Amino acid sequence: MIDSADRQIRLKRLSGIIVSAAGMVRDRSVLTGVLLIFASFFLTSAGYLGWLYHLLEIGAAHTDVLTMGFGYFLQAAGIGVYAWLARKGLSRRMLLAMTGSYAACLISALTGGMALSLLAGGAANFFCGMLAGFYLHELTRLTAAAGRAAAFGTGYGAAVIAAWLLTVFSPSFFHHAVPVLAVCLIASGAVLFLGGMSVSEPSRPLEQAELPPDSRLPVQACALALLFGIVGQIGFFFPNAVIPQDISLELSRLFYSGGLVLAGLLSDGSRRHGAIAALAALVIPFILLTLKETGLPQGSLWNIAYFASGFFSVTRVILTADLAERSGFLSLAATGLLWGRLGEAAGALVCFVTKGRLVAIVMIASLLYAASVAVFFRLYQSLWMPAAPVTPVQEDPVSRFARDHELSPRETEILVLLLEKKANAEICDILCVSESTVKFHIHNILKKTGCKNRRNLLAVYDSSQ
Repeated sequence: MIDSADRQIRLKRLSGIIVSAAGMVRDRSVLTGVLLIFASFFLTSAGYLGWLYHLLEIGAAHTDVLTMGFGYFLQAAGIGVYAWLARKGLSRRMLLAMTGSYAACLISALTGGMALSLLAGGAANFFCGMLAGFYLHELTRLTAAAGRAAAFGTGYGAAVIAAWLLTVFSPSFFHHAVPVLAVCLIASGAVLFLGGMSVSEPSRPLEQAELPPDSRLPVQACALALLFGIVGQIGFFFPNAVIPQDISLELSRLFYSGGLVLAGLLSDGSRRHGAIAALAALVIPFILLTLKETGLPQGSLWNIAYFASGFFSVTRVILTADLAERSGFLSLAATGLLWGRLGEAAGALVCFVTKGRLVAIVMIASLLYAASVAVFFRLYQSLWMPAAPVTPVQEDPVSRFARDHELSPRETEILVLLLEKKANAEICDILCVSESTVKFHIHNILKKTGCKNRRNLLAVYDSSQ
């Protein structure tokens, strides 16, 4: 009997989980959003890795500055252009132009010589930014805030894992242009298909604004994304002045996917906790710097830094996406990534300029981290700090009586004097008005309160208290 009852309870629980999962799958808008993020980021991630390896193979100098500085700056420009275009509405034709342009530039970047690869790679990064602006716009438009961070982290993380799986079957996969281009063309088709579906999806009703009407919030959020980008990028170079020889970039990005997924789940559980975790993750590079001389493998430090960067990526995107939704301006959805990319580009350039001067770069990073903490706590107070309980102000009896009977301000003044049993002549002297004006207002007061005379008015007032 007990075993049977327990078995039935477990079956009911299992069926409830299955029904809930089926409901999520049936929510086509959410599923479309997640798959769109996966396809778009897989496309741009594969293209980025292919371009990076191609630059290394043709002997390009300072590949880190080229990809993380020059490339990220152009991605930010692409995001900004998309945000401007999105205000006028997105069409399937525009999506086709963005995706097709990215694929065409990528072909030249992966097959050309030094000059062509740099020019075409830069253009590909620009269109990569436009695609990023598109899928973040659609993520905000289609998904509810309660699952947005997990959807973003899962879509990104799954794309990173998919790129890693390609290297499992072929370790040198990204070293060859033909297979990379083939995969990117397939991913481009998926982006066009899913993007077309998302464009035709009706917009989810925007939630009622829960944020205080403070125009400084978007500015502070973008400033935080910029500082996170700079400090995160500089910190990333602490343990890794150059790419270590004992690591696989694809395997390291697997740690990045773990950070993305974990940060997404944590942020959906509590935006406040997710943001605090991102701020704490900025400290990790400083810790790794102290461990650099301990003999730990450089690859391990690189992987830990990659894992921590997943928290920055989620927080900067979700913060501005939430603000975009609640303000009603969905073109703001990708501004977190835009300023984050600018920050990463600036961080890469700072590292290049101060290369070999560890004390100087640590001092710069420390000052910028302090600025990040200051901006963070300004946002924290506005967004996540519980508001102090407001003590209700007691309304005085005369004002309440006047409000209940819809008395005008002048009639309320005369009511106060009537309650003090002032004569008409006294009221005239106090208010500096004529007696006929006083009589006119007293007539209106008696009419509005349903009283016959002053004595009746005093009785009605006393009974209302």
